[in-house]
Amino acid sequence: DATAYAQDCSVNAGTSRSLCANDPLTLNGVVGGNIVSYKWTQVAGPSVVIQNPNSAVTSVLGAVGGNTYTFRLSGVCAIGTVFQDVSILVNPITISRAGTNIEGCPGTYGLSANAPANPGETGRWVVSSANNAGVIVNSPTLPNSTISLATNASGTTQLNWVISSADCISTSSITVTNYGGEVIANAGPDQTLSECYTA
Repeated sequence: DATAYAQDCSVNAGTSRSLCANDPLTLNGVVGGNIVSYKWTQVAGPSVVIQNPNSAVTSVLGAVGGNTYTFRLSGVCAIGTVFQDVSILVNPITISRAGTNIEGCPGTYGLSANAPANPGETGRWVVSSANNAGVIVNSPTLPNSTISLATNASGTTQLNWVISSADCISTSSITVTNYGGEVIANAGPDQTLSECYTA
């Protein structure tokens, strides 16, 4: 961290660190001594919004994964000035979107989650509650996998779509409701016969 010192006040911009794109970015500054005023400014990285630049602790909006941002906490002391910089690496992660809830009788249904968009990411369906609906995920790593609802089950199950990388994870969920009973019969499409038969 770059630091300038004055005799009668101090600022501490916090420790440089990394976080994930779906984590809140918060600047955690500390000021002390005979400080008259202080302010956060951005000194490196794509432009973002410092929500309350005149507060020692403030949120930052608009950070994008794959970038490093540097912020400076500057202070005006009764005698002189002081500043300190902090750098924050924002790791990318695709935000998980599990799709819409599913309700129905025993049978087969299609899921509709989003696919991982960044290199090195994987996705997986995970049953995260008591599996009262009797859900079987037929292809757990596919966002558009089908699921089967068992005939001997009824109730609800929470199903999570988890996108993860080496550094980050993003999770969203849907609720699957199985009304129970028998699989709905499907006789197939209508057919036109060219001949008629009698007993």
